[in-house]
Amino acid sequence: MDFLKEIFFGAKKEPAVVVIGEGRFSAAKIMRRIISGSDVKIFESDLSGKNKLNEAMLLLRNSRLPVLAATHFGEIAQDEIICKGEKSSSARNLAGSLPKESFLIFNFDDESARELKNKISGKVLSFGLGEGADFRASDINVDAKGTNFKIINDGKTIPFWLDGLFGKEQIYSALAAICVGKIIGLNLVEMSQSLKS
Repeated sequence: MDFLKEIFFGAKKEPAVVVIGEGRFSAAKIMRRIISGSDVKIFESDLSGKNKLNEAMLLLRNSRLPVLAATHFGEIAQDEIICKGEKSSSARNLAGSLPKESFLIFNFDDESARELKNKISGKVLSFGLGEGADFRASDINVDAKGTNFKIINDGKTIPFWLDGLFGKEQIYSALAAICVGKIIGLNLVEMSQSLKS
C-alpha cells in the first residue's frame, strides 16, 4: 500500500477486514459479493515478512470496525472436518495486536485458526462444518451446477447456494463471508439471496 492510501484510509476510519490463511482469496471474493454496496474495505494478506504484517496491523488499527478473518492454515482434508496446518507467528502477532473493539472470525475446524481466539481481547465468531461453530454448514450437496448447503446459526437454518463453486474451500469461504455480513448487520436471508444471484 502506498503512502497516500495509508493517509486516506486512516483519515476516513472505514471498516476493514483483513483476510488471512490459505483460503483468503476465495473468501475475500465471496465477502465482496455479500457486502457489495457497503463501505467495508477487504484486504487479503499472506502476512509474509514484517512489512505485510505491519500493513495489516495499520489497516486494522485505523479502522472503525476492525475484522481479522482467519480461513485455514493448512490443507483441507476432503474426508474429515479437521484442517491440518501450522499457524504462523505473524498470525498470532496480528491477532494479539488487535484493538478491543475488533472482531476475529476464524475457521473452527482448523486448530491453528481456532487457537487465535486466545490472543484477542475483542469479539469472536467461528465458522465450520463441525459442532461448536457459531455458523455451521450442514446438508452439503454438490452437483454439476454448484454447491448447496444449509447454515445453522442461533437455532435458525437457512439454505445457501453457490452457483458454479464447488467443494469445502468454497463452503469455508462462504461461511467466513457470512460472518462478516453478520457483523455489519446483514441477515442470513439477505446473504443467501446475494450468493444465489
